[in-house]
Amino acid sequence: MHPTAARRGVATKTTAALTSDAFKCPEVEYVEIVHDAANAASGAIPKRLGFTEVRRMSARELLLAASESGTDVVWWLSRPSPIF
Repeated sequence: MHPTAARRGVATKTTAALTSDAFKCPEVEYVEIVHDAANAASGAIPKRLGFTEVRRMSARELLLAASESGTDVVWWLSRPSPIF
C-alpha cells in the first residue's frame, strides 16, 4: 500500500470485503489472517473485524525481512451462523 493511503481504513475495508466474498463460497468455513507480530498496524485489522487470535508460531527464517520479529500471529474468523 502506498504510504499516503495509510491510516485511512483502506486495508480494513479491503479485508472486510474479501472476507465477505470468501463466505459467499459455501465450502469456506473460516478466513485466516497471518501477520508478523512486529506489525501492529496489520494486527489491528483482524482485531477490528472480529477475528480471534488462535496462535503464534515461529516464522520460517528464509522469509524474514529485517523489520520482522520472526513470530507470526494467526487470526481466524468463522463463518457467521445463519439467522433464522
